[in-house]
Amino acid sequence: MNYNVFVILMYIHSRTQFFSEILLIVYGLGIQSTTEFYTGKYKTKFIPWCSIKDIVIPETVTMQQIVYFMAILLKSNDCCEDEKLVPIFLNSWPRLKSLA
Repeated sequence: MNYNVFVILMYIHSRTQFFSEILLIVYGLGIQSTTEFYTGKYKTKFIPWCSIKDIVIPETVTMQQIVYFMAILLKSNDCCEDEKLVPIFLNSWPRLKSLA
């Protein structure tokens, strides 16, 4: 019984651990963010260039530290007035020097 629980927990852990994150920017076409997991699975997001307003580096303040991350600010549509932030590199949390 305990062995089955251990195997299930190891499977869940391996499915959520990432191996690498890649950001591909093609001017005029868009931005593609790809996350590769240890299991060989890839998760890809593509944002067309026409919907990108800006790329920003906001900061998040926790109890012990300040964490910077990169995000894409999307243009607002006619139907919704809210601008949207799409975070990038949420698995690796690179340092500020690497983002700038």
